[in-house]
Amino acid sequence: MLINYINKNKTGLKVAFLLSCFMTISAFAQQKPKKEKVVLKNADLVERYPDRFEGNQILTGNVVIEYKGDVITADSAVLYRDKNLAVVWSNARLVSKDKTITAHKMEYDGNTTIAKAFKDVVLTDPSSRITADYMDYNRTTEIATGIGKVEVKTPTQQISSEKMIYERLTGNIIVNDTYKTIGSDGTLVEGRNVVYNVKSKSANFGSEVFITNKDYTIYSRKMTTNDITGITTFRDYSKITRRNDPSQYIITSDGDFNKKTGEAWLRGNSKVYYQNKTLTA
Repeated sequence: MLINYINKNKTGLKVAFLLSCFMTISAFAQQKPKKEKVVLKNADLVERYPDRFEGNQILTGNVVIEYKGDVITADSAVLYRDKNLAVVWSNARLVSKDKTITAHKMEYDGNTTIAKAFKDVVLTDPSSRITADYMDYNRTTEIATGIGKVEVKTPTQQISSEKMIYERLTGNIIVNDTYKTIGSDGTLVEGRNVVYNVKSKSANFGSEVFITNKDYTIYSRKMTTNDITGITTFRDYSKITRRNDPSQYIITSDGDFNKKTGEAWLRGNSKVYYQNKTLTA
């Protein structure tokens, strides 16, 4: 009898099942969050020409645009509402949380949350100041990528390269290209492939690096430094040479050097050359 009942009501069951699926899909569709829109807050003059900027509004004078708390200001702008994109130029400025980006021109995409800044770009936050010819900044990941004559200034370092990545959440400045840094004490560092952390004031050098100080020079294939402690740790072939007497030098592949005190802790068959004598440890 149960089988007969099910067979008699197959159509009803199918309809009920399909209706249930439709209602479930509709519920998910209704729950899908809408994308935030880039919103115009102010402009002294609004114009529109069918043959310019795809027929979108041209904004001039005290332009203010907002997106999720970010505020973009400029002298001129075009708001592409269908693309959720704002293009601003002349005194362009983006203020987002605790950081500010200024440039000659910017593009702010509300769909990708990426701001692209062009010419004379400056990013400032509580721990650093970055200048570049071009920069893109992702407000979601808080990662900035600078290209072309990039320079980072922190309280203890000035880093220059052609390309850098700044991860604001971790504090890492990543340089995979050649670079040059100048410390607050005048120490010059040159090499390729370094990660500098603005929070811990430490650097991890992944390949050959050359350091010049008023008292010594250092060559190393791999090492780390810490500006707070003054400790440099060597993890591959390294040579520390006194500048006023190049005959005095240290060779090590495993050691620590304190640039504040001039002391060195050496391990792993290290050698010290001093006054025509050799000390092996």
